Parts: sequence; structure tokens; C-alpha cells
Amino acid sequence: MYYTTSGKPKQISYGILDNVMFHIEEYFQISDLEINLEFKNFKGPTLGLCDHEDENEYTIEIKKSIPLDEIIRTIFHESVHVMQMHRGMFVPGSPPTWGGKIYDVSYYDLPWEKEAYEIEEMMMKTYKK
Repeated sequence: MYYTTSGKPKQISYGILDNVMFHIEEYFQISDLEINLEFKNFKGPTLGLCDHEDENEYTIEIKKSIPLDEIIRTIFHESVHVMQMHRGMFVPGSPPTWGGKIYDVSYYDLPWEKEAYEIEEMMMKTYKK
């Protein structure tokens, strides 16, 4: 897996980013993706966003003002969305779909978010800093 960064905050080193991205590659058994990590000054509660750019290229945007552990957790969470999109299960848009279905439920009850929070937690437990 290839990744690029922009706007990297000082609280996360390139060494840590390399370890995080290696963990994602190993966890999902993927090597053919390109991930653009963009650290941004989000306002409000949003910690991260993910978008599909091209066939194997994705962008993950991360709120740069959060603590290191939250940055790592958010990268893991958004990487789950990358895999959901890459495998065709989650299609963002207006409205987003999961397995071809539209869901009209609260944020935490959305199937793609439920899965992302569950896998993010497993990834945090297996990640070694």
C-alpha cells in the first residue's frame, strides 16, 4: 500500500504513520491501494472523512488538532470505510447505500458505522506503537 500525507501535525511522526499504515495493510491484507492522508482544521465534532478518488485511490481527511491516540483511532476508522468502498459494500453519496440499500436510521445505527466502530476497536487492540 502506498500513502501520502499533507498537513501532518507535529504530534504524529512519520515513523508512527508508517506503523499505522502497515497495520492497516496487514489487517485487511491489501497492498494495491493508494491512500492520501490529509490533516485538516475541521470545525465541530467531525474527526475524519473518507472519499473514493479513483479505482484504487482513496483520501482520508483527519482533524489535525486531536490527540495522537485519536488520530490513530480515526485513521483506523476511516480505513474501514476505505475497505467497505473498495469491496463495493458501502457507496457514499446522497443518499449513501450499504449493500444496495438506503438506511434511514441514526448515525450510530448505520451499518457502515457500526462495522467501522467495531473493527476500529479491534485494530486499536492489535496495533503496537
